[in-house]
Formats: sequence, structure tokens, C-alpha cells
Amino acid sequence: MNNQKINITTTDYHFFLSVNSNKKPLLKKKITQQLSKINISNLLILDDDSQYNSTVEEIQSARLFPEYIFCKNIHIDDIDTMFDKAHILLEIRLDDNTIAGFSLIDLETKDKHTYIHLLCANSNYKKVGTELINMVKEITTQLGYNEIQLHTVTDAIEFYKRLNFKCYKDSCMLERVKSGKIVVVNTETSREFIKRGYECTDNQCLMVYKIRGMNLNGGRSKTMKKRRKTC
Repeated sequence: MNNQKINITTTDYHFFLSVNSNKKPLLKKKITQQLSKINISNLLILDDDSQYNSTVEEIQSARLFPEYIFCKNIHIDDIDTMFDKAHILLEIRLDDNTIAGFSLIDLETKDKHTYIHLLCANSNYKKVGTELINMVKEITTQLGYNEIQLHTVTDAIEFYKRLNFKCYKDSCMLERVKSGKIVVVNTETSREFIKRGYECTDNQCLMVYKIRGMNLNGGRSKTMKKRRKTC
């Protein structure tokens, strides 16, 4: 069997953004206003309310393949939870409409940062994750935000470091033994959850990419003030 990955070029694909139609009308309006500030040549912002759910169903069906071409090593229930939570869905599609990758994102207008819940690449293609992150960087910059944040599992830390993210705080992903409920907490507070029947299933790191180090008012980013660099 040939497991060689396919290389894609910028002429092969486009990006699409859709808003989670299940969000409250006021939040949807706020998100739409934010997206109206974006003008990127190979990014199409979809205004059809059904598009988000339609793409979610398409991605879910892709998991039926035995290869699990998306989101390897991430539990299906956790992915579904993130689909429900996220503000927007960013897709990268090839010219034949194949989904090469996607990311679930929140736009945190108050703290001026973009938060990535999930980033998954089709394992048949090269450098899709890098292209998705570069697009998130461009979106975040055009919105005038200060940084991009995400929690990553141990195996992916080096990938994000190569893209100039820094690890600011260790955390632990814990799963409740009886119910399967997942929480992510700072390492120093994880013991309290373990006492309550949770197990630490993976060490994680809060990764941050700085768009700018200063707020527009000249002060340091509020989120940076709250952090203590640990790694």
C-alpha cells in the first residue's frame, strides 16, 4: 500500500469560514460583525446558516473510514463537544471540494485573542496544519487582536513551536473515570480533580502566538499579565 502523502500548492485549495448557527442571536451578530472586518483573497466567508452544520456532518462521516483521516488520537465525543462550543469553523478545501483540514475557533473580542479549540488535518496531505495556522494568523492580525491561544497535547508542542508559538503554562487533561467527562486544568490544581475521581490522560501546554506585544493603549496584554512562564 502506498502511504505517501500528497503535496498541495496554493493553487489547489481555498479557505472557507462559517458561523455556528446554534449560538445565541446576539453572539452570532457580534461574530458576524467581527468577520466583516476580514478581507483575504483566498478566504470566503459563508453567510448561509446551514453551512456550519452541513460541514460538521461531512466531517463526522469522514470518521467512518478505518484510517480516521481526521483528528487522530482525539476522542469522537470530545470533537463533537468542540463543534458545539466553537464560534466559527475554518475549512481548507481542495478544488474538487475535498476537505483537507479544518479548525474550530473562538473570537475572544474582550481579551483580543483568537482561541483554537481544535485543528485537524486530512492525513493524506502535507502541510495542511501549517496552512491552517497561517490563515488563523492572518485572520487574527486583520481583526486587530493581540494573540492566538490554544491548548495542545504533548505530541504537538514541537509542531507549534516551529510556527513560533511559545508554551506559557503546563496543564493536564483529565477524564472522570465514571462519566468520561473531560476537563483541562493547570498542573498545580490537577490533584484536586484526581481526588474527585479524575485521571490525567495527557499533559498539555497553553501555546501562545503573539501578533503584537502591546495593547493599543500602550499597556501589556491583560492575558500575559496573568501568566507565569513555566517552560
